[in-house]
Amino acid sequence: MFRELKIKVGTLEKKLYLRTGVERFSNHVSTIHKHRAAEVHVISAGTVSFLVEGKAYTVRAGEVFVIPPLQTHMCSSASEENRYANFYVEVPLDAPLRFGAGPGIAEAFIRQCEESQKQEDYTKLAAFLLLLCCEFCRWDTATVETLSDRGVVIDDYFANKYVDGTLSDLAGELCLSEKQTERLVLKRTGMTFRQNISRSRIQAAQLLLRGGEMTGKEIAEYVGYASYAGYYKAMRAWEKSHKEA
Repeated sequence: MFRELKIKVGTLEKKLYLRTGVERFSNHVSTIHKHRAAEVHVISAGTVSFLVEGKAYTVRAGEVFVIPPLQTHMCSSASEENRYANFYVEVPLDAPLRFGAGPGIAEAFIRQCEESQKQEDYTKLAAFLLLLCCEFCRWDTATVETLSDRGVVIDDYFANKYVDGTLSDLAGELCLSEKQTERLVLKRTGMTFRQNISRSRIQAAQLLLRGGEMTGKEIAEYVGYASYAGYYKAMRAWEKSHKEA
């Protein structure tokens, strides 16, 4: 049985045809045949040998083998413990292609094939198919661009670099001057760079205090204060400002 899966890459829609279920090649050879679409085999166990246009290929566990459209092929032999799943995708390809997906990825793909068939839900499997296809499909609309939302960079910086972060360092990540960075931080958060660093340190310290496994001195050092006195002063100022608010 086949399932037709539609995957959108950017604005472009691609169709894949999945042969449902996980299979094993039997000991006898398969019939010689060809398809209009590329045939993709994912091998999770054993080895399988193919003849494609008269040339021999041996595919091992953890590998993916792609047979181009309209090329005559057959399975010539397979080890007894072989296990595989396959699907078809309409892509231009001139020569057979073999690449390693890794035993873990191949086995996870096989398990997801089984789970999708059992639940009649192929959504998660589509993600695996897209991952595999990106290895050999020229889907030019699947592009990666430079991050344009600087707010994401700012939020991530204060969440992760409050221990030793500097205005100069953040300015470098944003490709801005320090003055431009300070203005952008203030616009984004309503606070200065130093205030954001202090807030992040205090919030981290409060989480550690609730855990009860570290002393005040250890927490002060962990969140970036040079001394316990500096940490204590900042904590009291934070508590006072929030109490008044």
